[in-house]
Amino acid sequence: MLSELVRLAERERAGLIEPTDKHRKRPIAEHLEDYEHHLVAKANAPRYVSLAIGRIKALVAGCRIRTILDLSPSGVSNWLRNQRDLNAFGVSTSNDYLVAIKAFGNWLVRDGRLADNPLAHLQRLNAELDVRRQRRVLTPDELSRLIAAAEANRCTEGPNQGSDRAMLYRLAAFTGLRAQELASLTARSFSLRSNPPTVCVEACYSKHRRTDVLPLEASLAENLEDFLRRRIHEPACGGPTKRLWPGKWYRKAARILLHDLKAARMAKIGRAHV
Repeated sequence: MLSELVRLAERERAGLIEPTDKHRKRPIAEHLEDYEHHLVAKANAPRYVSLAIGRIKALVAGCRIRTILDLSPSGVSNWLRNQRDLNAFGVSTSNDYLVAIKAFGNWLVRDGRLADNPLAHLQRLNAELDVRRQRRVLTPDELSRLIAAAEANRCTEGPNQGSDRAMLYRLAAFTGLRAQELASLTARSFSLRSNPPTVCVEACYSKHRRTDVLPLEASLAENLEDFLRRRIHEPACGGPTKRLWPGKWYRKAARILLHDLKAARMAKIGRAHV
């Protein structure tokens, strides 16, 4: 075994074999496992890692890719097109799968497993040509009705106290933070005495993969101060370093929102920004 390793090293130094050759015949599942460890080591949120790996695995299975040598631009683009033709994917979802597999290909190159990314030239499609659900902003009256309905109703999923969900909706409306970003917040995420008051989202939870510091409106900061004072002293909260809205409720945020929309006697609003 030692002499074989020496022989391979000598052939590599002589340029007779490529450094990437030793990776080419390994099952792609092994590379995916290493890539998952890489994403976790970068402190990505668990849900982001799970989603990215799940998309790649689905694409790999659909294209019958067994080794990294089987990564084919035509194979990937044809599989994605078939999913769109079957109405399994919209354009936006198709783009998400493409981004995931291209990121995997880029990592293979950076880690010395491929000389170049065979998927590098594949381009995302224009998602605006295939709008499945129209996004819109809630009117001030709709937002007020939603908050009032949340305060008056308990919910069996997610933050069941109405006042907790009402504050969640206020914060979402004035900052544009997504459900998982909101779920990551603790009392220490807020700086309410600064000028202006701010909320900070850690990089591993931010959509932009960087630490985001957002200003808060004065009236919202006052409401948050009262809310945080109450929450910090609640036994269930556990202090300033514990999450204000704990749990995995962000995975079913749409269902929770629909519960309060129904209580407010408002129609379903699609993927409206709340």
